[in-house]
Amino acid sequence: MGHLEVEQHSLCEALHDYVAGMMEMHARQPRLQHILLEETPLPERVHQALLEAEQHAAKTVAGLIRLYPEVRSNCLDHTCFVIVQTVESLTHRYAAHPDDQFIPRTIFVDEVVKMIIAYLKCDSSSL
Repeated sequence: MGHLEVEQHSLCEALHDYVAGMMEMHARQPRLQHILLEETPLPERVHQALLEAEQHAAKTVAGLIRLYPEVRSNCLDHTCFVIVQTVESLTHRYAAHPDDQFIPRTIFVDEVVKMIIAYLKCDSSSL
């Protein structure tokens, strides 16, 4: 996401680039994704590296999302951690099991982006 500039991308476009990039990354080797992340126990150092990468990704996403005034969040760091976890899980599942999907990839990306935008724009003070 580091290449995105707010002046050139709306919130929707920035999130679309992010989700589509995650889909592309996961789709390169779907069987390997499935085996590594669903069937093989991770060694502790790999698990720790994965956690650190997720935290870094959440901070990166927060840095970008912070620039959009339409975003409502009491704690953007927490919000972006949930976004990263959600996008990671959904894109991994879709890419690791491509034959099980009933919607095309482009529609899947659009639906994930719509979900994230709704989450970012909701008024969490009423919860």
